Amino acid sequence: MIILPTAIVGPPEAPELAPSARATPVLWVLIGLLVWLAVAEAVAVAGAVHGWAWLPAVLVRAMTIANASALLYPGHDLFMLHQLWTSALIHDGMDPTRLGSAAFGLWQIVANSVTLLVAGRAVERRLGSLATAAALLVLAPLAALVHLRAPDSGAAIACASDLVAGVVGLAWGLFVSHRVRWAAYYWLVVVVGVWPFRLHLRWLAIGFLAQEVLRAFLAMPAADAWERAYGLGAAVVVGYGLGTAARLLQRGGGFTAAS
Repeated sequence: MIILPTAIVGPPEAPELAPSARATPVLWVLIGLLVWLAVAEAVAVAGAVHGWAWLPAVLVRAMTIANASALLYPGHDLFMLHQLWTSALIHDGMDPTRLGSAAFGLWQIVANSVTLLVAGRAVERRLGSLATAAALLVLAPLAALVHLRAPDSGAAIACASDLVAGVVGLAWGLFVSHRVRWAAYYWLVVVVGVWPFRLHLRWLAIGFLAQEVLRAFLAMPAADAWERAYGLGAAVVVGYGLGTAARLLQRGGGFTAAS
């Protein structure tokens, strides 16, 4: 059985949100960047560690350096300001030649992409592309700042999941009374069934946090997993605050969606 969120819908006392004709280019670009960079890093790891002969050494070196410089380094000697934004585009990484690493890496990429498709596109349809892009530019560094509280950890941190958690929080604050339509897909040999149900939007945030923290504790040392949990929680709180502010501005007539 696989349970997936499919769309944000109206609250019980109101009609469902009508499908919007407004395009969502910002979220599609973001998802494309996250997936492309994850694949590029996996290819670079395979080339650098396992010496895949068909990869030019100069390309492997360039991708490895670019990924390393994009990560967030809390230590003062390695931290650079741009990392607050670039680390939001980097996943934890995976070695495609190791089954466990590949499975945990794919888990993170798929969960992040599905969550962005549901929450992020609804946000962009409501706020417009320009406002959504601005929100992401503000959300990314705010979500990463919590990791700078421990400057002596020496660890390099990828914040892609923090950014996704922030987007879920943003959607929660913006659509505070709405529900998420879910579908449970199940099968036995060739018989496929779908069981649709709805839950409050907060459960999308809670579910994303729960599965990401579980993945972190299964894939990382305990100290790194706790650090991931702190970052995810902070990102949801920051995103919820931004979403609430946007909702109040819309209600007061001080904000109009820009495409």
